[in-house]
Amino acid sequence: MGIKSAFIFGSFLLFVCLIPAFEAQSVNTANESISTYKTTNSAIYNANDVRDGIVGVNNQAQLEAKSCGSTCTPDSYAGLYLEIELQPEDTMVNISIVYESWAEDAGLGETIPSQYQMSVYINHKFSDDFFLIEETTTGYGNYRNVFIGSFAPPENNTITIDYFLLHSDTNSLHDQVSARVHEIYIEEGPADSDNDGVADSEDQCETSLSDVSNVDSTGCVEGNQSTDSDNDGVNDDLDNCPNTNQNEEVNQDGCSPSQLDSDSDGISDENDQCPGTLSGDEVNFSGCSESQSDTDGDGVNDLDDACPGTENGAQVNMLGCSEAQLEQDDDGDGVPNSIDDCPDSPTEAVVEVNGCEVVLSDSDGDGYFDETNDKFPNDGSQWNDSDDDGYGDNQFGLNPDSCPNQFGLSFIDKYGCLDTDQDGYSDEGDSFVQNPTQWADLDGDGYGDNSTGTNPDMFPDDITQWLDTDGDGYGDNAEGTNPDSCVGTIGTSFTDRFGCPDNDGDGVSNAIDDCQNSLSSDGFVDEIGCTSKQKDSDMDGVSNSEDICPQTPAGTEVLPNGCASSASGEEDSVKGFQGMVKDNLNVIVGTTLAGLGSLIGYIIFRRRSARSVKYLQLAKLASDLDEIQDIRDSIERDLSKGRMDPIVHSRIDSILDERTQLIVERMSSTVQK
Repeated sequence: MGIKSAFIFGSFLLFVCLIPAFEAQSVNTANESISTYKTTNSAIYNANDVRDGIVGVNNQAQLEAKSCGSTCTPDSYAGLYLEIELQPEDTMVNISIVYESWAEDAGLGETIPSQYQMSVYINHKFSDDFFLIEETTTGYGNYRNVFIGSFAPPENNTITIDYFLLHSDTNSLHDQVSARVHEIYIEEGPADSDNDGVADSEDQCETSLSDVSNVDSTGCVEGNQSTDSDNDGVNDDLDNCPNTNQNEEVNQDGCSPSQLDSDSDGISDENDQCPGTLSGDEVNFSGCSESQSDTDGDGVNDLDDACPGTENGAQVNMLGCSEAQLEQDDDGDGVPNSIDDCPDSPTEAVVEVNGCEVVLSDSDGDGYFDETNDKFPNDGSQWNDSDDDGYGDNQFGLNPDSCPNQFGLSFIDKYGCLDTDQDGYSDEGDSFVQNPTQWADLDGDGYGDNSTGTNPDMFPDDITQWLDTDGDGYGDNAEGTNPDSCVGTIGTSFTDRFGCPDNDGDGVSNAIDDCQNSLSSDGFVDEIGCTSKQKDSDMDGVSNSEDICPQTPAGTEVLPNGCASSASGEEDSVKGFQGMVKDNLNVIVGTTLAGLGSLIGYIIFRRRSARSVKYLQLAKLASDLDEIQDIRDSIERDLSKGRMDPIVHSRIDSILDERTQLIVERMSSTVQK
């Protein structure tokens, strides 16, 4: 399937938008339905979350489009199809979306797929419109707010929205892209006075109720209405002021206050502060004649005069105040009477610029005022927050900011430090800074210790194992500790192989167990899974435990005790019994020594693993060069004595190298300071 045919598939109308730049009120929809479509190798999760009104990391619909070249279709897609039934009064709505996207297989935050698109189709009253939202991913965790536009519902009051994610890049390093659609918003649209589905700013005609379903995108019915060139709501054939400025209110003649001069004094009604000027009177710039505007005769209209009682003949400023009026300050608060809103302020009171007393409070009693310099008015242990992240600078106070000069929202290991994935752990203390479901990795194998997170470590204290596909307690890594020889199949064997089916639970896998009904009460089993009671060395049909003649010749008819049934067989029975005692003694001694050897080997292995974990933890916490050298010396001693597993030595040595470089850099920084 090509890109063009994929777009056409299913009459796609796809929506990926975000909160519009202006404030709007969400509309109450009459009915909503959400359906999905995808190629077989793609996936869609939590589709209904796109319209539940909640935005967040754990609340979103997730679309995954994966192309895989020769193994499946190279063109892949995933989409959400919404049918939104609006209330009859909602003639115009705004549509927007909150989302993020990333190239999944290339690593979080990558934006490299070359054949990738996110698009939206909207079916509305006047057409089906296509909107290309994105051709390059924004990166994991980078929310985008996209306002798609304002639309009018069709006659059935149902707008359809199709959000379409397409990916056809078959490069194996980035053959999957993902998009999280956090929310699709349906908000109140722009004003539509005549309810015809065309915003007033674009509507050229005033439409009657009977014609609202017949208008075109200009808001006019062909042949039935004249145009409204200045969009003031009055058609041109009735408009006495055809050039009204946009968004000005007009009267029934289509004229705004800026276009009218009711008293014909040369000042428009909009700027005329004295609208009843007598014909022929000269007016000032406010539209007032001398008799209308200047009671104290200081040359400033009363409406503009801040000092209406100016002494006759006194020089005034543009506010109508003389020098004496400006300097007069009856309450002595430093604010002249002319602008003093509180002319009776107490003596020595601290006042604001309007002359009113400033009353400060200190709710928590820490010496910092709530109104001026206490950012934590209800916490007596904190008052300043330099980076405005909600954590105080005082290191001895409640919830102190560990990074006071850097905005951050961590709150578990440290307060107020950078937390990229918003899981509560600071980036410095987070082993997975781009993964909100993981943060710790005790054994340093790259898999997180949180068993409920993504890619969890099923063996958090074993650096050699992390996955256990079948959940039987043995790891999938063939090179690691106790590797599972039957990955994908639950098993309990532990002698010949780990983790394979072992029906009788004797430790020997079914594949080589010649005695699959061994009982633990029968004693030890040998390398083929048989106890001494189950063996029949001379193959006479009598087990060794019951056979007192264990060396009966083949084909000899024997009694229940394993001895020949003939009289002459009595002597053979005696010899056979003697031979049995000798043979079984050898078997018992051999089995005991083999079991003891296995036990010793297992103990040595567990001690090696314990030492490896101990050295791994010490390496991660090393704080000076002497300590690092001591760790290296101890490792060398244990290696030479065979007390440590060499398979993890290189990993621990690498960690020690990193710690050495970090300590040297810190020492260098300290010396420079």
